[in-house]
Amino acid sequence: MTEKRKRLAIIDDHNLVLDGLSTWFAANAPDFDLVISVSAWSELIRHPAFPPDVVLMDFQLVEPLTIESRVGLCKAAGAAVVVMSAVTSTAEIGRILNAGASRFVSKSQPAAELLAAVRDSVTPPPAWEYTPSWGSKPASGGQGEAPAGMAGVNAGAQSQTQLQSALQPPATLAPSPPALPRPPRFSDKDIAILNLYANGHNPVEVAMMQNIRAETVRKALERMRAAYETVGRPADDRETLIRRAAEDGYLS
Repeated sequence: MTEKRKRLAIIDDHNLVLDGLSTWFAANAPDFDLVISVSAWSELIRHPAFPPDVVLMDFQLVEPLTIESRVGLCKAAGAAVVVMSAVTSTAEIGRILNAGASRFVSKSQPAAELLAAVRDSVTPPPAWEYTPSWGSKPASGGQGEAPAGMAGVNAGAQSQTQLQSALQPPATLAPSPPALPRPPRFSDKDIAILNLYANGHNPVEVAMMQNIRAETVRKALERMRAAYETVGRPADDRETLIRRAAEDGYLS
């Protein structure tokens, strides 16, 4: 049975890079369907094929949304994210990974490295993985050879008895996390305002596009923040409000 191909989106605001990557992936990644290839964030989230299985995203887009918001929105929609950039500072890479990206790849790397990262982002983790403690020593008795195929187990690091003990299931299961509160309900007008706001428009621009007053937009945003506060999910700033809206399916 042929494995189902994963759906891929690529977003980069340099059309030359976008066209090159799109052509390369189409020719060299038979396990992926390139369903979205766009140069703007608004085009990505409004595309009928969104969300794909994985989004390959440029770090530095011209649109004002931060990397935290972009990665958060994609993940909330169910897509893994791989970020590429010419920026390779430790601080920026840490920021990208802390935002929730599965992988970071420098643009100085060959395209094959991007493909490997994209594949890795949608590869399920192994059913189990055991890594011995740092500094553990080989057990005595000549039992230092780990069986073939046991990834994550350091050969000679544990005795057979210790290994069997480590693989035993826990005696008790951790309690399930509490269910999230029901999302607040918003009017169609509020949702339209929220979508324009999430696409990078400020309240004045949203007001002009909706033919309403800017103060009306600001009050609508305040109401939505207050509604999230009421259910215990604060949304005090732009990024958090957009993330909450994405989590609740309000962004289209």
